[in-house]
Amino acid sequence: MYPHLRCKALRYGAVLLALCAFVLAFPQFGEAAVRQIVLTSAQESQGSLMSQLLDRLVTVISLAEFQDREFDQSVADIRELLPRAPLREQSYEQVKDVLLGVGLKAETEIVLRTGLSRFPESRLLRIYLAEVLSGTGRPLEALNILEEPIERVGPADIMPFEIRTWRLQPR
Repeated sequence: MYPHLRCKALRYGAVLLALCAFVLAFPQFGEAAVRQIVLTSAQESQGSLMSQLLDRLVTVISLAEFQDREFDQSVADIRELLPRAPLREQSYEQVKDVLLGVGLKAETEIVLRTGLSRFPESRLLRIYLAEVLSGTGRPLEALNILEEPIERVGPADIMPFEIRTWRLQPR
């Protein structure tokens, strides 16, 4: 029929599926509300924070093709909300999948860098960030992201240059 419409519908279907997976990856505040009669103000603020973040993500995804002022404002809100949101490491992966699904590489980089600041020892987030960086034409920065944990784990008397030289030598 209309192949470009069919392709677009399938892409939005995949984004919707990834968005549903992201929502399921959030900590379950509803179950806590059922178990507890009175919610603390911290839980209420976390719930509203999560709903604000989810709302901004939906706005960014829906405006991915237009990228107008509302899109820019939503991205700025996401930058502000992400560090405060009680997300797990897997949630950052889900957000990455959703944003890459609509072609938002720069926004994906923002999310992954925020995730790395929250989980600095996460190898998975490092790999995802390196993949995004190499996809945007920055392979040296991607390599630095991947080498960073090696430099931390190595002995204190070995300099980072010596670590790279040691890794490159044939065994």
